[in-house]
Amino acid sequence: YRGLPWEEIFGSSPTRQNSARPYFTPGRSSYSDPAVAGGGQIYCQISHVAAHLGFLTERDPVEVFAQFDNGDTAVDVYDTLNLKLVDGTLVSITSTGATPHSERNYEVRVYGTQGVLLMELWKGKMECHLFDGQVTRYPDLPEADIYPLFAPTENFVDVILGRAENGSSARFGLYAMRIIEAACESARTNRNITLQSSAP
Repeated sequence: YRGLPWEEIFGSSPTRQNSARPYFTPGRSSYSDPAVAGGGQIYCQISHVAAHLGFLTERDPVEVFAQFDNGDTAVDVYDTLNLKLVDGTLVSITSTGATPHSERNYEVRVYGTQGVLLMELWKGKMECHLFDGQVTRYPDLPEADIYPLFAPTENFVDVILGRAENGSSARFGLYAMRIIEAACESARTNRNITLQSSAP
C-alpha cells in the first residue's frame, strides 16, 4: 500500500506464493493509488473474508458499519466492520495489511447456541467447544491443503476448457461486493448503512 517495488516488499519473503517473481509484477500504483485500486485492504483482503462469510452463513447482510485507518498511505490499511445478517446474526471483521512476512493469521470464531467453532485457516486447524464441556479437535490439514496455491488458476483453465465446474460461484463475489460498497460508504460518512436482502 506504500507503492514500494515488488523486490522490496516480497524479495525476502519465504512464503510459497512469493517465492518466484510473477510473470507480470504489479505496478507501483496498483495497490497504493486509490484512483487505480479503489481502496486498500477492503478490496485486497476483506473481499476474501466477506466472500467466506457468505459461504459459511448463506445469510444476507442487512446492516454494515465500518471504520478505516490509512496509516501513512493513501488507501485503507486497518479496517474494522460490524455487520448484522438477515437472521439477526452479528458479525465482526477486522483486517490489516500491516503484518510481518513471518506470521499469518486467519482466525474465524463462530459462536452458536450450543458451542463455539474455532478455526485458524492459515494453520489448517479447527476445534469445536460445546457449552457442556465437550471438546472436539479435528485433524490438522496437510500443508498442501491449507493453501492450494495453483488450484484457483487450474480450475479457471479447466472451466474454460469445459473440463470442470466453476469452483468459485459468482454469488459469493456479489455478496462480498455488497459488503465492501456498504463498508466504504459507512467509513466515508461515519454512518450505519442499511442494505436490502437480496432474497426474493
